[in-house]
Amino acid sequence: MREGALAILEEIFVIRKEDGLLMGHFSLNDVSHPDMIAGMLTGIKSFIEHAFEKTSQELETLEYESYTILIFNFKTFYFAAVEKGPIKAEFKEKLQNSIFAFCEKNDVITDQSLNKAVIDSLSLELKEHFYGFNQLDK
Repeated sequence: MREGALAILEEIFVIRKEDGLLMGHFSLNDVSHPDMIAGMLTGIKSFIEHAFEKTSQELETLEYESYTILIFNFKTFYFAAVEKGPIKAEFKEKLQNSIFAFCEKNDVITDQSLNKAVIDSLSLELKEHFYGFNQLDK
């Protein structure tokens, strides 16, 4: 990687903890089957957390070659953000602040039935909030 390369937010998922169902998704690359990815992330997350028997701790990071998945846990749901490139503390803080701002502005309701309309609505809110996140001036 070249010196000074920046991390790029590629995708962001909102996933219900209870059952691993996708609640919303935004991608720069139109990933296929985001609901399958949500289920796999939940399975990996659950396996690791149970394998180490740390009930008070939750998985926060997964790495795969040049990709990093940062996980931001809330009580009934979590965000999984897929980044490409080296992650610096400033990027992680900017992302965390943006996720908190999203949660303050939008209702993430986990106790409702998930259907296409609900998922599409939250996905649109994610797109509106995170589109342009990678621009330097933000």
